[in-house]
Amino acid sequence: MRPINVSDHPSWPEGLTRIGFAGLKQKLLSSIVAITSVNILERLLELDQSFQPAKLGLALGALMIFALTMLILALADRTSGGNH
Repeated sequence: MRPINVSDHPSWPEGLTRIGFAGLKQKLLSSIVAITSVNILERLLELDQSFQPAKLGLALGALMIFALTMLILALADRTSGGNH
């Protein structure tokens, strides 16, 4: 994949032209993990109202899967020499 030429897109924000695909992928996955973490925190705060262990387990499992995927992709980018 070739880098974005800034002169071809003068109206684009500077931050958009500096970030590569690997960096964008990491930012997207970290956003998903953050959203999932907030969802789990919300469920933990509602434990006294209606505790459903299956739903909490699914939410924690989803968080672990997203976090593990983010870690694997970060390691793969680092070992392949991908730029951030």
